[in-house]
Amino acid sequence: MIGFERLIAAFRRTEAVFGRGRPAADHRRINDCAYFVLLFAQFEDELNRLCESLVRSRQTAGGWDERRAWHIIDAGRIQSLPFLNRVALLTEKGGDAFNRVRDLYAIRNEIMHTGTTDRQLEIERFAGELIDIARALQEAP
Repeated sequence: MIGFERLIAAFRRTEAVFGRGRPAADHRRINDCAYFVLLFAQFEDELNRLCESLVRSRQTAGGWDERRAWHIIDAGRIQSLPFLNRVALLTEKGGDAFNRVRDLYAIRNEIMHTGTTDRQLEIERFAGELIDIARALQEAP
């Protein structure tokens, strides 16, 4: 994993290179999309790690009546669960954190499937949000 901090440092260095004018704006949009996808991938990697840990711990805790539903999930293949289901394992579905991740996931999908987005991407703000959400997910019961 590259890490959020290293990605933000690299983003700041590349931002300093861009000039003004149309070509710079086009390059900046491409750069912003690329960094957004990289940051989101870091978040997803952390999400997968947390989900796998949660599933493994729940598969061994308590009696069979508490463990049985958790055995349906293959902890070693946590990525096979739909992304938003993985998010829902760690935060309340429909809650603020879940909804924000869903919104950011929509931006990620737009970039991944079209190559760009018309949305204004504030990379450092998004990075801060993803870091905060990842920390909050670490506290999932």
